[in-house]
Amino acid sequence: MHFCLILPPCDMLPVVPTGILYLAEAVEAAGMEVTILDQSVPEICAGLDRHIRPDTMAVGISTLSGSMLGNAIAVAHHLRARWPAMPLIWGGAHPTALPEQTLQSSLVDYVAVGEAEVSLVHLLDAIRRGGGWQTIAGIGYKCDNRPKINPNAPFTALDRVFDLPYRLLDMERYKRKLRVGGDRWFSVLASRGCPYRCKFCSNSSSVWPNTKVRHNTLDHVAHDIGRLVRDYGADGILFNDEVFFVGEKRLTVFLNFLKDCDFGIRYRAAARVDTLARLGDETWRLLRDVGFIGIGMGVESGSTRALEIMGKGITPDQVRASVEKMNSVGIRKTFNIMTCVPGETVEDVRETLRLIVWLGRASMESPLPFGQSINKYIPLPGTELYDVAITRFGFKPPANLEGWTDLDFEDFRDKSSRVRPWLTPDLIDYVDRANGLMARLNSSFTGRMEDRPQMEAAIAAIESFVDTGTLPPDQAARRAET
Repeated sequence: MHFCLILPPCDMLPVVPTGILYLAEAVEAAGMEVTILDQSVPEICAGLDRHIRPDTMAVGISTLSGSMLGNAIAVAHHLRARWPAMPLIWGGAHPTALPEQTLQSSLVDYVAVGEAEVSLVHLLDAIRRGGGWQTIAGIGYKCDNRPKINPNAPFTALDRVFDLPYRLLDMERYKRKLRVGGDRWFSVLASRGCPYRCKFCSNSSSVWPNTKVRHNTLDHVAHDIGRLVRDYGADGILFNDEVFFVGEKRLTVFLNFLKDCDFGIRYRAAARVDTLARLGDETWRLLRDVGFIGIGMGVESGSTRALEIMGKGITPDQVRASVEKMNSVGIRKTFNIMTCVPGETVEDVRETLRLIVWLGRASMESPLPFGQSINKYIPLPGTELYDVAITRFGFKPPANLEGWTDLDFEDFRDKSSRVRPWLTPDLIDYVDRANGLMARLNSSFTGRMEDRPQMEAAIAAIESFVDTGTLPPDQAARRAET
C-alpha cells in the first residue's frame, strides 16, 4: 500500500519539513510506502502523475494559511480532476486552526488536527477497511456532507529514537549557507511545544493548544544530528524548536551532552529574551564553547504597551540585557520584529524603531540581523488576538478556504483594509516608510567591521526618521518612484 504526502511551496526560506518526516516515519513503520512531494506546484502535479498508482490509499496535504494554502488548493484541484475518488487528507497549521471550515471544501475529505503521527496511521487503516474514522481521535470527517470533528488526539510520545526518512526528500533544497559561517546548515527538532501564551501565536490556540513542552530523548538528538553530519555533510544545525531555552538546568545538561558528542559543527537556536537575560555567565560560556554562534530572539516591539497587547511577557530592558550577554561571549543575533497589532499606535512603532537603533549599534558583528521588513501581524484563528480583532476592531474572517490564501505579509497597503481594518492611514504610511528603511538597514549589515560606515549610515537614517518623521532624500526619491 502507498501514501503520498504533499508539502506545497510557501514564501518562506525552505526549512527541513520535520513534521512531514515524522508522519512519513510513522506510516512506513505501519508497513506502507511513502512518497513526499515538496517542489513547485507544477512539479508536484507532475510528480503526482508519476507516483499515484492503483494501491495509493490517500494523499495528504500539509499547509499553513496564506500563499502556501493557495498552492495547496491548486494541487488539490489537480488531484480532484485526475483522481476524483482519491481521499484527500489535510493537515498542518491551517486545517488544525479551522477544521470545520476546511472540511466544508469539496477539495477536502478528512482533516488531521494537531500532531498526527498516530491518528494518520489509524485513519489510513480505516480508509483501507472502508470505515471506522468516526472514533479516531484527532480526525475530522464528513457525515451527510457535514463536518464532524473528533476529540483531539494525545500528544505524540517522544520517548524513543526516531529514524526520520530524509531519503524521501531532496535534502539539497534544504541546506542553507549563512554569512555567520557554514555552507550546509540543516534544521532539527529537540523538543515540541511552548509554555508561553503570546496572544498572536498559534501555539496558544484554543483549538489545539501546543503549550506543553515535550523533549526528544538525547539519544534521538544525537542520532538525528549524526545522520545529517554523516549522510548530508551538515556543518551547522539550527534547532527549530518553538522554544529551545527552557530551564537553565536542563539546558546545561543538553549543552554538555552536545559537547561530549563532539560533532565538530556549529549551532543556532531561537530563544525568549527573558530566558536569555536570566542565564548565568557560566552557561553563556558553555554555549560559546559548544559551538553556538547565533541566537534568534522574538523582540517583537520596543513599546511596553504593544508588548502587553501581544501578551508577550517581556520588556525592552530584557532585550538589551540579553544582547549585552551575547556580546560578552561573541554570539551573533537575529531579531524578529512585529507591528500592526490591534490597538498599536504610531508612537508604539516609533518606540520600536528606537529599540532597533539601539540593537543595530549593539549588533554590528551580526550579518543580516533584522529581516528585509518589519513583520505585520496577521489574525490567526484560535488565538486570543484573533478574537479581539473580530469583536473590537472590525476584522471579518474569510468565509471559506480560498479566502485565507492571500493574507501574507506582502501587499501591505492594498490589503490593510481587509486584513487589518484597525490601522489608520497615518499608521499605514508610517509603517510603510519604516519598511523601506529596514530593508536598507538589514542589507547594510554584512558583519564585517570594514563596512561599519554603511551600517552607521543606515542606523542614522532610522534615527533621523524617528526624530523628524521624514525620509532621507535618497529613500524619499526611491519611494516616489514606486
